[in-house]
Amino acid sequence: MSERLALRGGTPVRSEALPRWPPAPSEEALQELEELLTAPAVPGKPRAPWQMEQKRRFEEAFAAYCGTCHAIGVSSGTSALDLVVEALDLPADGVVVAANYGHPSTVQRAATRHRLRLLDVDPHTLCLAPAEVEEALGRGDVCCVLTTHFAGQPAGARALAELCATAGVPLVEDAAHAHGALAEGRRAGSFGLAGCFSLHGTKNLAGGEGGAVTTSDPELQRKIWRLHDIGRDPGSAPYDFVARGGNHRLSEPCALLARHHLLRLEAENRRRCDAAERLRRELGDDGPLRLQAPGGEVERHVYHLVPARYQPEACGGLSRKRFLLALAAEGIAAQAGWPSVLSRLEPFVAVAEPYETPVAEAACRESLWLDQRLLLVDDGVEQILEAVDKVRRLAGTVGGRRR
Repeated sequence: MSERLALRGGTPVRSEALPRWPPAPSEEALQELEELLTAPAVPGKPRAPWQMEQKRRFEEAFAAYCGTCHAIGVSSGTSALDLVVEALDLPADGVVVAANYGHPSTVQRAATRHRLRLLDVDPHTLCLAPAEVEEALGRGDVCCVLTTHFAGQPAGARALAELCATAGVPLVEDAAHAHGALAEGRRAGSFGLAGCFSLHGTKNLAGGEGGAVTTSDPELQRKIWRLHDIGRDPGSAPYDFVARGGNHRLSEPCALLARHHLLRLEAENRRRCDAAERLRRELGDDGPLRLQAPGGEVERHVYHLVPARYQPEACGGLSRKRFLLALAAEGIAAQAGWPSVLSRLEPFVAVAEPYETPVAEAACRESLWLDQRLLLVDDGVEQILEAVDKVRRLAGTVGGRRR
């Protein structure tokens, strides 16, 4: 019997489910979580006797890991970005620069107060291109640069930090994809004035929900702390309010889980990085998938996503949509990625300057993101390669070409 695609009734390359994410907590973490949730009230103490203790322990561990003086645990990655932009108190007539290829949460708060200059990305890394930022800074109206470490690499971070320092403009890192990523000996979150991380259950460092801000600037740390803790200073009495603020604190259970996950993050990052390098070599440049290469200065791309460019000409002209369906049937989890550049999304049309970003537009049409869990399972790389080759050879049986 001739070979058939799983989409057409054949046997899939991978039949077992991908492992759950985030990984199951360790026995030690589960024991600590039980103790946390069942701790009795203590006379003379707050009703929650453990309030902010786990948060403090996570903040200390994460700041040390990132190489910054401070970390602040907050309620989400979006809150991290919002709080930093608010704390910077940027001029109302200023322009905020960001990449036009990204998630709306990066620029949500900035868009409510400022004009956006959404620039093109580097064609190799899909991160904000330093040359584009240098030109934008030359106009003299930029008040902040937001750079996204797309997929898990701080590409161009040092160059952007130098450009921003020369211009006297704060650089803020959206590092939601890049926990533990390394470039030129420094970790993501340590290049700019602040780094913003997500601890959402889908992220490489997961606490279920939550986020973190890293900074080595004491004044910015103080401002963000007040904003996230109802106007109080660190270590202050419960009713010692000194400023206006909200409650954006990281919860204690999420802080505990994130701190324990941090203990295994390095091993997971190394495994993802090594597997992706093997996958890139084997896929090559001329097949249906060409994996995005890390920037030259990036020492560790941590692959929250495994981004690739789909090349339909190497797959019989099969559309990206049908290619993804065929891969999924073979047990290889992937998605098309962001469907539109930010400047074309309704919330940003009125505040984004008209700006040509052909690389970002092409990425929306051509990119494909493989699930990072495939890099953490035995034979994951081999299964991806087998599935891609199978779909390539049998593309004529799928239908839906060039659509």
